Amino acid sequence: MTTSSVTVVHAYDFIITSKGGFYEAITDVNGTQIGERFQNPAINEAGDQIGTSQGFGYSFAPNSTSDPANKNRIFFLDDGQIELMDKAIVVATGSYEKYTGGRISENIASFGPDYTLEITLLEPEEVGSIASTADQTQQVYETFKITAEGGFALPFMSPSGEQFGEMFQNPIFVKNNKTGDWEKLKDGSTCQGFGFNFVPEVWLPNDTLVYFTEISPYIGSSFVRNRLFFLPGGELTVCNEAIVQGTGVYKRYTGGSFRENVTHLHPKYVAEITLQEKEPYDSHLENPPGVILFFNPNSTEAMEKPILNGSGATIGLRLQHPIENQDGARVGTMLAYAFVFPNPAGQTRNGNRQLFMKDGGMTIFNDHIVHATGIYAGYAGGSIEMAPTSSLNKMTLIPPRRRRTADEERHSAGERVLKTPGNVPVIVILVVALASLIWI
Repeated sequence: MTTSSVTVVHAYDFIITSKGGFYEAITDVNGTQIGERFQNPAINEAGDQIGTSQGFGYSFAPNSTSDPANKNRIFFLDDGQIELMDKAIVVATGSYEKYTGGRISENIASFGPDYTLEITLLEPEEVGSIASTADQTQQVYETFKITAEGGFALPFMSPSGEQFGEMFQNPIFVKNNKTGDWEKLKDGSTCQGFGFNFVPEVWLPNDTLVYFTEISPYIGSSFVRNRLFFLPGGELTVCNEAIVQGTGVYKRYTGGSFRENVTHLHPKYVAEITLQEKEPYDSHLENPPGVILFFNPNSTEAMEKPILNGSGATIGLRLQHPIENQDGARVGTMLAYAFVFPNPAGQTRNGNRQLFMKDGGMTIFNDHIVHATGIYAGYAGGSIEMAPTSSLNKMTLIPPRRRRTADEERHSAGERVLKTPGNVPVIVILVVALASLIWI
């Protein structure tokens, strides 16, 4: 291999190196590499190891490099932790907390003999400054359409022939206001992502989400997804339907969500997407009540199946569990995936959960609540805490810790009730068949 170098504009914070790390190619059933799973040392400028980078990623056409274009990663560092969806920093802790909501800049310093990646951390304000320099005359496409026609798709197949997910890269269309026709965006505009399948017979409350219609039982086809949208003037990083981060002219949609209407599944998938900004503070003033929920993996509707490499080896897990309340009544369904890493042996993490419930729902990336609705809305931006017991795994929802705005200070003075859940956490208890799966 040859060594490649790129001029670095800003000094990097640390490097990731493959030397002394773990690496495994993710392949299809034909042995073609489609991604990778890795766990590599993080090194500071002095050459000392300060932590570990752990994650996985998938490569996309026409990208033919060895560096996947869509990754989930966690940086476990001496002074804190950084969790990323591709380049978006979902949450950071410890001395890195100020980077929550920020972004990373990457520079590949060497492809070989040891892969070396220079990481520069950007605070949210720096991402904002990038947005401010974007061409503000660029049209913002609040509504657009994605379609499988003219795109790329590769099913994830087991050696036995079962499809358990897929990766995809689809064109984006916008409506011409003069003609009313949908026209394909050019200049590299695309929707790129991967997802994992779950059984189609899923119970959901009747009013859960608009796109669960008779034409769109999409829950049975790669429903739990990571997606990147490359649009003129900016990008969107999306966890299921939650907009984790928007850049450029789309920065204002950070923390918002999609309104996704799937109009066709077969023979070609078509969905119309409308971007929604993060709901204002005043829309969730009431404190959510304390709730205990049960996830029963022993139910006849439960599913626990592997994510497989092309060789048939297990590299992750897919879980689908019914959600019941304290009275045993069915209130929703949880879908989740997570990947397995070798150190500690069998550690399961780096994935996301989607909870669909009668009174709301949550999108959870690792242990961070990236989006929440209904009675759980006050927990958006918060986290979960797992605590195993002899027969149950307990999940506690922790509200976000944040500074109050002037309006919030005024409300806290007695004019209204704050939406922040305060000291009343929601307790979620999960009945898990596999005791080692503390993640789920």
